[in-house]
Amino acid sequence: MHVTIGVTALYQLVVALVIQDVGFRWFDVAKFSREHQTFVFNVFVFGALFHMFNCRKLYDEVDVFEGFERSKAFLGIVAFCVLFQFLAVETFGDFMDVTRLHMSEWTVTIMLTFFNIPLGMASRCIPVKEPVFKREFDPDNNDEDAKQFLLKLAKDVEHTADARAGRSGEAVNKATHARILSLWFRVYAEHVERLKVVNAFRRAYLDRDMNSELSHNVYKHMLRLTSSKA
Repeated sequence: MHVTIGVTALYQLVVALVIQDVGFRWFDVAKFSREHQTFVFNVFVFGALFHMFNCRKLYDEVDVFEGFERSKAFLGIVAFCVLFQFLAVETFGDFMDVTRLHMSEWTVTIMLTFFNIPLGMASRCIPVKEPVFKREFDPDNNDEDAKQFLLKLAKDVEHTADARAGRSGEAVNKATHARILSLWFRVYAEHVERLKVVNAFRRAYLDRDMNSELSHNVYKHMLRLTSSKA
């Protein structure tokens, strides 16, 4: 991802400097005029918008449009940004110190900035040496954290019971009830967090995004644990 960011950022910087210096000649307008600066501003914004497609993938996945139909929120955000930019350039005028652009200027804007997508896809083919970490999976030790948590929980319950022994009264009962609720919420939060992990593996498995043997082993073991508890 850092390679893609660097490549597209360099491209957008070069494009911005070029159109700032000579872009006015393409449309026969005065240098640094409002129309010229509006064109520069438009290219900058659409460059960022098209780069959003590259940001959909974090690693070396070349196809940035994979799963595009499921990204309804992303589609809505992009559509809103494009519509707002068009309205801003065409209607806001003095409020944003811009002016309307001709169709040729809009066409060049889209052509220059859309190139961010194929450029970003190509940049993912650049070989990058990533750090390698040793990964191990031992099902026998997988629940060690859970065991330690349950032991601590049992000690807390015993401590609460000992503290209550020989005492009575409404205040003590309320304090004990609050303590029990606190312990219950801790157990519930721990359970929810583990379910989030399991569901993440399930989604990844359904999306065919688990290519390593480690991921398959973790998924199968977590699935057995949840199935047995259910």
